[in-house]
Amino acid sequence: MLRPAIYCASRASVIDRPMMWNTLRDMGGHNIISTWHNTENIQQNTDMLAMWTQIEREIAVCDALILYAEPKDLPLKGAYVEAGMALAMGKQVFVVYAPSGNPTLLRQHLGSWVSHPNVVVCEALETAFYCIERNMHHDSVQAARG
Repeated sequence: MLRPAIYCASRASVIDRPMMWNTLRDMGGHNIISTWHNTENIQQNTDMLAMWTQIEREIAVCDALILYAEPKDLPLKGAYVEAGMALAMGKQVFVVYAPSGNPTLLRQHLGSWVSHPNVVVCEALETAFYCIERNMHHDSVQAARG
């Protein structure tokens, strides 16, 4: 089965976030196509025009976007723009936020956009990856059946 292409968004300045995405890609077997979190990109991202052009290209070809945040990560800044790009392109955005069990708190912390019909709130990253892979498998089965 073809693995879905996943773009990952989070706060780049939180030291653990880039390492988390790289570990999930390298050891978790997920097809994470975002490159902003690669060590060499973080250290060399002085050309913001090139960086945002690359981000837009990656979001355009992804199957879904996962936005991950914990309360200490706020404000997210660029991750909001990445999620907005994905929604504008008709992509699903999977939001994983630490206190996501409380919908009111989630909207207060992240914004009303989490109520968009293409946004799925998940309790954990594993749930988001599972939902994306399950949705892609379901879509490919439906397409094969015609």
